[in-house]
Amino acid sequence: MNTPDSPPTFSLPTKAQIKSILRFLPAFGHPTEPPSDWEQTAPEKFTYRGTTGEAAALQSALHKEGFNHVGFPYMQWLDAGGRRYMKTPKLIATADLLTLCRIITVHLRGERFCWGYFSSLLSNGQMAAILQRLAAIYSEMDEGIKASDPDSSDSDSNQFSG
Repeated sequence: MNTPDSPPTFSLPTKAQIKSILRFLPAFGHPTEPPSDWEQTAPEKFTYRGTTGEAAALQSALHKEGFNHVGFPYMQWLDAGGRRYMKTPKLIATADLLTLCRIITVHLRGERFCWGYFSSLLSNGQMAAILQRLAAIYSEMDEGIKASDPDSSDSDSNQFSG
């Protein structure tokens, strides 16, 4: 059975997959107000439209590029200490790639059960912190490649998987 401390049974995102997500850094690398997820359809009546535009594209890309780990016991992880990343977002600045995937999984699952949750991450700075940390990890991957082989080109290998 999976526990929050079990080794991952999935692959961590590769350098290429991280790069694919980093295309959203200019739009969401800082707290931003995304387009409203709610539409007023009549006086005092609002309809949830879902996440739209670039925010929806980011959400979809996180799923597609392997940042959402289906089967990960995210609620147990939150209860075992993972909540500290939501309560103190500056901790994200030192999180490793596995921890970022866990945080992202929590957030993607959150949207499934609480409409508008993902958009709140864009406005409160949580997603900005995640994207900024992914950019730092991506740069660290470059430095690791250069240090080990100066003639190496842009590798897609994942130095963080174990």
